[in-house]
Amino acid sequence: MPEVSQYPSVSGIPELRKAVAAYLQRRFALSLDPDREILPCQGAKEALFHLPLAALDPARPLCWYPDPAYPVYERAILFAGGTPRTLPLRAERGFLPDLDAVPAADWRRTSIVYDNYPHNPTGAGAPRAHHEKLAALAKQHGFLLVCDEPYVDLYVHDPPHTALQVARENVLIVHSLSKRSGMTGYRSGFIAGEPDLIAQLREARANFGVAPQTMVQRAAVAAWSDDAHVEERRRVFADKRALILAHLRSLGLQVGGEGAFPRPQLRPRRPGLHPPRHGPHPGRLPKSHCGLANLTGLPAFHAERAEGAERAELFLKTDFSARSPLSSASSA
Repeated sequence: MPEVSQYPSVSGIPELRKAVAAYLQRRFALSLDPDREILPCQGAKEALFHLPLAALDPARPLCWYPDPAYPVYERAILFAGGTPRTLPLRAERGFLPDLDAVPAADWRRTSIVYDNYPHNPTGAGAPRAHHEKLAALAKQHGFLLVCDEPYVDLYVHDPPHTALQVARENVLIVHSLSKRSGMTGYRSGFIAGEPDLIAQLREARANFGVAPQTMVQRAAVAAWSDDAHVEERRRVFADKRALILAHLRSLGLQVGGEGAFPRPQLRPRRPGLHPPRHGPHPGRLPKSHCGLANLTGLPAFHAERAEGAERAELFLKTDFSARSPLSSASSA
């Protein structure tokens, strides 16, 4: 322990910023200035939540986020006084948003667009063309593109790219050690982007009291500097993913997803799904009760309504242990 304890700096310790810059160079062949283009944060959620407080322009109140999505995007927009708008993700489009469906007049009233690939909860990946188009729109209309990328190191096939490999102007990326290294309780991550954006965020974040603790930053230096433990995590996740996907396919479910999440497609007449006896289509399960489902290790599914605006949460209490070897893998 130091003889004199001091408040941590919002800029973070130099060793952490350098470790993050070295990670970005190894993983994505990116060259970033650790002093001007990187900021530490207390995990991705904290950074995503506080961003609109620093970046939202009252004259441009619209802020967009994918649907379905992690809840923090909408809540961050609402707390900052913005107007949330959703970008629906549909299976027929590979769970990519239809950017052409947004009128140019709306883009001109937009402050922030949240993007999240590999996507939670669908497990979908995004091609470079998606980020090229989004970044071009951000440059053309002057909004901030915030790419939430905590799952970028948990892949099964080809390593996903980062949005900063596609564009730098008006683009921020947010990464976390919670997924890459399993350090959820440490609350540690980083924000990276062009120097002007990072300078504005550094000034704003000094008011939020979110500078990471120095001891956590030193642990983060070790985590960002090591890739071997991440390779082992990918192997463990891949084994578990293969096991659960095989079981879901044996039940007749369509499955997909490129990241850490298996993505089953719910079909009618599966256990726990009962067609209505009355209504316009008796004996048939409405489309609103079918859709995507996310498995994160528990037998709980989230089913998105086909209409997009409404959702149904569906918990299928499936006894996997009676029909598969999953119970023997519980300690994996």
